[in-house]
Amino acid sequence: MGVVIGMQRIEVALADMTGTIVARQEVPAASGIERRSQLHVALLKIIEKTGLQLGCVRSMTIGTLGIVTPNGVAMRNETVPELSQEGYFESLRSDLPFPVAIENDANLAAAAEFAARSAIEVTDMVGLHVNTAIGSGVVLDSKLYRGANGAAGEMGFDQRMGWDKSHEVLVQAADDHNVSVRALFRLAGEGAAWASDCVEQFADAVAPGVIALLLTLDPPLMVIGGDVCLAENVFGSRLIQALEVVLPVVPAISFSTLGRDCVLLGAIQRSLDEAHQNQTNQEISERPDLR
Repeated sequence: MGVVIGMQRIEVALADMTGTIVARQEVPAASGIERRSQLHVALLKIIEKTGLQLGCVRSMTIGTLGIVTPNGVAMRNETVPELSQEGYFESLRSDLPFPVAIENDANLAAAAEFAARSAIEVTDMVGLHVNTAIGSGVVLDSKLYRGANGAAGEMGFDQRMGWDKSHEVLVQAADDHNVSVRALFRLAGEGAAWASDCVEQFADAVAPGVIALLLTLDPPLMVIGGDVCLAENVFGSRLIQALEVVLPVVPAISFSTLGRDCVLLGAIQRSLDEAHQNQTNQEISERPDLR
C-alpha cells in the first residue's frame, strides 16, 4: 500500500504483489490532528472497496514532506509542522497490523522516476518534485541517496535558496482566481497569461536552489515531476534560462513520464520491496536447509 500526505490532499492506493493498483482513494487534506484522522478513514474506505481485511495488507509506505531520517522518523517539516511532531505517526503504526514506513515524498518520486528509466545508461540523477511545495531526491550509483540524516537535497532549509517561500506566489494567485494550484499549472500550460506569469515567477524563485544542487552534484540528468508537468513548457523554459546563466554545463532535463502518481508509485514500490523481503525472510526461517 502507498500513501502520499501533501499540503492539499491525501492519496491512498492499494496494489497487488505485482505493483498493479487495484484501488485508490483521495481526500482533501485538513490540518493538524484531523489530517491523521483523514488518513485512518481513507485507509478503511479503500480496504472496504476491495473487500479485503486489514490483515491482508503486507506493508505500507507513507510519503510525506520534510526530512525523514534513514530509520524512518519524520524529523523536521517546515511546510506542515504537525507531521514531524513527536508521536504523530506512532499511533497509526500501533493501530495497524502491518509494517508502516515513512519516507520523504521527493525521495520516493526520484526512486520511481529512476526505475522508470532503467533502460537509460545513467547511474546518477536529480529528481525535482514540484506541486504546491518543491523538493528534490538524489540518486547516486543507481541508489537513492538520503545523506547521513535524511537531509540530502533539502535545499528549502537554506532560506537563501528561495524554496521555503516559493509556493506563496502560487497559493496567492490560485486563491485570487479561486482555483487550486494544480489548476493554475494546467491553465499556464494552456496559455493563460496570468497563470503563465505566476509560474515564471515561481521558476525564478526556485532557480537558486536548483543551481546550487546541480553545481554540487553535477548530474547527467534532472527529472522534473509533480503537478508542474502540466505547465512543462512555461516552467521548463524559464528554469533552463536561469540555469544557462550560471552552470558551465546544463544537464539533460526531462519531465516525468509517471505524471502526478510518481510519489505514490514510489511508495508502492518501497512497500513491495519490503513485502517481498519479509516473505523471503519468513521462508528462510521456516526452512532450516535455506539458513
